Amino acid sequence: MIVDKLENAGRYGILFEGLRKGFAFLRTMDVSKLEAGRNKLAGEDFANFDTYMTRDEDEGRWEVHEKYVDIQYMVEGEEEMRVCELDEVEVEEAYDEEKDIAFYEGECRGSCVKVKAGEFVVFMPGEVHMPCMAIGEKRENKKVVVKVRVG
Repeated sequence: MIVDKLENAGRYGILFEGLRKGFAFLRTMDVSKLEAGRNKLAGEDFANFDTYMTRDEDEGRWEVHEKYVDIQYMVEGEEEMRVCELDEVEVEEAYDEEKDIAFYEGECRGSCVKVKAGEFVVFMPGEVHMPCMAIGEKRENKKVVVKVRVG
């Protein structure tokens, strides 16, 4: 997991080309022109733009991806995102190759990070994470999740 401000994203493009391209998109995008939902980028990469309500503790779901890196960029609002080890949770919904996601359940609270507008979190394939968690009261957020294909 990587957590930082978008203004510092240039530090991480050296990890692999997909991250560099994903951050370039975020730095140059015009959110007012993004369609809600899936927006096609180059190759198999895409960006999901969503307006949603954060979730309470009992509504959260652990998730894992295998083919894509998530770059979750907070446009408006704030939320808590969590990460935990795979051996601390149990499969709730088996991996769906078409959607590149599996869901897990468990009492693991994991490590938590508070993310506010202008900040991003990168979740690598295999990292169990739980985004969209409310900090205190539920609130409406806007977020872009860039999905960068690996391998």
